[in-house]
Amino acid sequence: MNITIISLGTRGDVQPYVALGLGLKKAGHNVKLATHGEFSSFVVAYGLDFSPVEGNIQALLEGDAGKGMLGSGNNKFNFFRHFAVLVRPLMKNIMADSWKACQGADVILHSFFGLFAAKSIAERLGIPYYPAMIFPDTPTNVFAHNLFPPEIRLGPIYNRLTYSMVDWAFWHLFRSTFNDIRKEVLDLPPIKKNPLRQMRKERVPVLYGYSASILPRPKDWKDWIHVTGYWFLDSHNVWQPPEDLVDFLKSGTKPVYIGFGSMSNRDPEKTTGTVIKALQIAKQRGIIISGWGGLVKSSLPDEVYHIDSIPHDWLFPQTSVVVHHGGAGTIGAGLRAGCPTVVIPFFADQPFWGRCVYEAGAGPKPIPQHKLNPENLAHAISAAVCNKTMKQHAMAIGKRIRSENGVERAAQLVHRFVQEKKTG
Repeated sequence: MNITIISLGTRGDVQPYVALGLGLKKAGHNVKLATHGEFSSFVVAYGLDFSPVEGNIQALLEGDAGKGMLGSGNNKFNFFRHFAVLVRPLMKNIMADSWKACQGADVILHSFFGLFAAKSIAERLGIPYYPAMIFPDTPTNVFAHNLFPPEIRLGPIYNRLTYSMVDWAFWHLFRSTFNDIRKEVLDLPPIKKNPLRQMRKERVPVLYGYSASILPRPKDWKDWIHVTGYWFLDSHNVWQPPEDLVDFLKSGTKPVYIGFGSMSNRDPEKTTGTVIKALQIAKQRGIIISGWGGLVKSSLPDEVYHIDSIPHDWLFPQTSVVVHHGGAGTIGAGLRAGCPTVVIPFFADQPFWGRCVYEAGAGPKPIPQHKLNPENLAHAISAAVCNKTMKQHAMAIGKRIRSENGVERAAQLVHRFVQEKKTG
């Protein structure tokens, strides 16, 4: 089969789909990944076909609307307001680029933010589409939508209501623009019903690329909702570390990893100072990853090593604790290594995953980014390093995650979905 995967977002949003694409290619399919141009060399390096989609995510996150969205925390009004400002100007080109990427496709897979394009394009081409997501979006009585504050517990009715509220917000913000684009780009009539709700009504099979060991599958989900395990992209067999990093790792106790991925930071020097001070208070060595987060290298003490980027699958097994923003992929990578995890969530689903780690006993209570200071970070790091029960929980979860093969399972399910579709 010819499969196009539409994945929009940051590097952490795109990487699992490279892994999924490789799994599908291994199963004998032709795979094209449609994503932002900044990831072209990354995708092509793994032997997948690439098709560009409008949007430079780093530039967007570094703009006023992007920083406003990152700083929205649990304020969902601000999140949706800034998100709409970012996305609306891109929607037409995203649809047009995705349309080009799907020419000749037999099947479309898509991330959450690729839904509006994928569903319409599949309709236009008369082919199946399947959501493949790295965070849960199927209504349940068990937990609230991942965009809602996870510490608020108001019971099953509230939990299910949060999904309706998110559906309404997205559709209310983008319906008019979306329908105009359907007509202009795809020559399709406008739709009145929310695509998210329509997808669920049609019982479209859904793949979730995370582990049930960190978020158990709700019993009220129907049998077309599948939790496959994480979609890991391993690179430790080809990546070679710098010699001074190897020397640093050998020179003392296991360090603490600290990095905030693609989360832009308005004051990187202040954040770096907070991180260094926290490590000193906790009396721990550390490896700081700058990434897009802007952590800077300036007169670092000997106990702290700095590097721009590094494969998680290579580094995490050599660390004592991982501290990060709570992106779904980084959560999975840290737990797979059996590392206690300290989450500093910025926005969106990050507080949700931080709470999952905390409730699983694999890390301390998350610290919202706007409340971060040297003292509370040092306390969280010390707890993660010294708490034997927390270590045991993290190691047990890691063992279960390592026993899964989410990519292979997802590839098998896609093949099954298509065969079932053909046989009616």
